[in-house]
Amino acid sequence: MILRRFVQNIKAQNWFAVGIDLFVLIIGIFLGLQVTTWNEERQSRSDEKRYLTRLHPEVIEVINTAKVSFEVKYIVHQNLLQILNIFDENIEISKLTRLQCYSLFSSHIYDVGTIALPTINELISNGQLSRIQNEDVRRSITKYSIGLENLDDLLVDILADRLVLARKYPEMIELDIKTINPFEYKSINNRCNLDLMRKSNAFRNDLIDNAARHNTYVNVYSHQIDLLKNIHHELDRILTISHQNE
Repeated sequence: MILRRFVQNIKAQNWFAVGIDLFVLIIGIFLGLQVTTWNEERQSRSDEKRYLTRLHPEVIEVINTAKVSFEVKYIVHQNLLQILNIFDENIEISKLTRLQCYSLFSSHIYDVGTIALPTINELISNGQLSRIQNEDVRRSITKYSIGLENLDDLLVDILADRLVLARKYPEMIELDIKTINPFEYKSINNRCNLDLMRKSNAFRNDLIDNAARHNTYVNVYSHQIDLLKNIHHELDRILTISHQNE
């Protein structure tokens, strides 16, 4: 109707009316675009909150799982360093502790795929990371995702030719039947022959190799847990969630 009246005013050379019609058309288009933009922004905010709300419990669950796994890895890491110090300083002891012996056995064991987050995977695989408008959260997610890729690449490298010390040196490391479940490390009682280990340069070299790989893995894994904690902190802040009573 407006267009028809606009054409009629032009034919009638009613330029004042033409100007009013143009003004009405421009205002209408502008308001229509504004309404569309407002609706898109509102939908984007709704999508962002939905993703962040889904992500929050995932982050908590993965952090808790990663902490349990990291506890074992860190114990192994510390004991491997102690054993290296025994060899390096030629410390006079008659035998290794139970945890030190366990650590020699498990120096080749690494976790794979334990800290992936379904919501982040969905956002990235679908190209929807821009749905997260909060810059701090988006930056934290990006850092975490890059770090996870680095961890996967590291695992490929260190798993390629890793050394199973108990298999290569069975006369030095005798396994307890409970070793089939490494997470029962507190009750595993492997037996290690420290005298034979001291006499073997091959064992010492392989131990250093395994300890170096394990040290790198623990450092990268620890960094990923820190990134997860940072994401959790940002989510708590945005979603106004408090864990003071937990």
